[in-house]
Amino acid sequence: MGTPVEGHERGFWHHPQLQALRRFMLVTRDAHGLYAGHGFSVPEAPANLMAIVKTDLYSASEGGMR
Repeated sequence: MGTPVEGHERGFWHHPQLQALRRFMLVTRDAHGLYAGHGFSVPEAPANLMAIVKTDLYSASEGGMR
């Protein structure tokens, strides 16, 4: 990972213009403890969450970004 930009060591969710948002969500495979230390928690009803995952979005053969 790169060096944090000065003033952003605490994370983007501390930006003043984002403080009116009710919810921040993120996905992590193995850093739950790290983000818990920044106030994140497991959703109250994770079974209610849904996602669309486009695994081939960046594939050149599929016409995605190159």
